[in-house]
Amino acid sequence: MKRSYVLAGAVVIGLAALGLLQRRPSVWQAPPQPDAPAPSPTEADLPPINDLPESPVVEPAVGPPVVIRSDRPLATVNGVAITLRDLIPLSETNAPTQYTFTTAGYHYLLERAIARELVTQQARAQGITLTPQHHDQLAHIEQACYGRDGVAPDNVLARPNETSSLENQIHFAVRDATGRLLLTELLAANGVPPPHVTEAQVLAHYQAHQQQFGALPQSPAERDAAWQRIRNQIRQELTRANLRSYQTEQETYLAQLRSRASVQVTNP
Repeated sequence: MKRSYVLAGAVVIGLAALGLLQRRPSVWQAPPQPDAPAPSPTEADLPPINDLPESPVVEPAVGPPVVIRSDRPLATVNGVAITLRDLIPLSETNAPTQYTFTTAGYHYLLERAIARELVTQQARAQGITLTPQHHDQLAHIEQACYGRDGVAPDNVLARPNETSSLENQIHFAVRDATGRLLLTELLAANGVPPPHVTEAQVLAHYQAHQQQFGALPQSPAERDAAWQRIRNQIRQELTRANLRSYQTEQETYLAQLRSRASVQVTNP
């Protein structure tokens, strides 16, 4: 299933945090797949694992290195401490006592951890938990990491290193994905549906812009091929538009959560 590859991509980004101590992490977005077949109703009901948006606060792109001790509180969210273990996966034992980040990389990871904690607390307050479909998605992450034979494939997962074991990296990726799934559920509870592109939306867009796409051929084979190309083009366009709108809704919602919370950030 193509969803497994998307989840595997999420794992790579989540676990790549260890390699981003010296550069700014990129925001993972599920890439549009214009050549993919129409999702079945079961797949369409599954919310995508969407990324927690960056903070609207603009941080400096460059600056002096930031040195962080692994046992130092970096922030509190309604009294809950945020430490380095909330920013990157760390081993429980034999972890170095301090790490060096770029300024931009540190602020990105810190804001991401704060957003995840805000989402977790809000979901708990509203009684929102993961569904069986969510747990299936998280299981895909572990399967992608370990591979069919229980060994991480070279092209899927970054290898363990001096800061984190494979198990801790997987645990961190699952935890991060859980936060994104809970955010999707919180948004849905506030009237913001996931940014799926349905076949009904594709057809409605085509009917509203038939002059742009032209008439379909009469030959059944040519007609099917032409419609597939048009359908893929429409899905790609609508996917980009839906994701932009959904990202804006995410940022607005997280800003509202933060405005109602007590968030204290410690200067590094």
